[in-house]
Amino acid sequence: MSNQALIPNPAQQNTQLLSRLQSGQLLQVHAPRGGTVIICHKYYAQIVGHGAAIGGSLDVDCDRIIPIGNVSFSYPKSRAERQKAYQVRKRWIEATQKAVKHLVAANRARIILVMLKKRCGSQEVSRLPDEVLAKLIGVLPQTMAVIRQGINDSSFAA
Repeated sequence: MSNQALIPNPAQQNTQLLSRLQSGQLLQVHAPRGGTVIICHKYYAQIVGHGAAIGGSLDVDCDRIIPIGNVSFSYPKSRAERQKAYQVRKRWIEATQKAVKHLVAANRARIILVMLKKRCGSQEVSRLPDEVLAKLIGVLPQTMAVIRQGINDSSFAA
């Protein structure tokens, strides 16, 4: 974790981070080696990783933050850092949209699970609730549960 990181105590991190985002503060994610953050809003969720902006006007209505792996946060210090952080956030959104473009819900669910497992690892993804994963790509939580079970079953059979 960076020595300039905000909120170094992980036990307080989610509550403090959520209140900072809801107040409109702009932060930057530092998440090397597979760390990511899922930002949950009422009807959707977004996943972002290292270098991405969170907060500001983008996330004042968020209701839950889920850090995955080794994640820390800092304030972008300059206008150039803020611009770059927004560009990184945009790239994460575009990467997720590639999965959302698939018309069949089961395909979207499978794609996001594979993407997250590659990025964060199977163990971390297994801890995420179906409701959160479903919000990432616009499927029902029941669909996510069925696809997750199918992926888990097929991995044991191989």
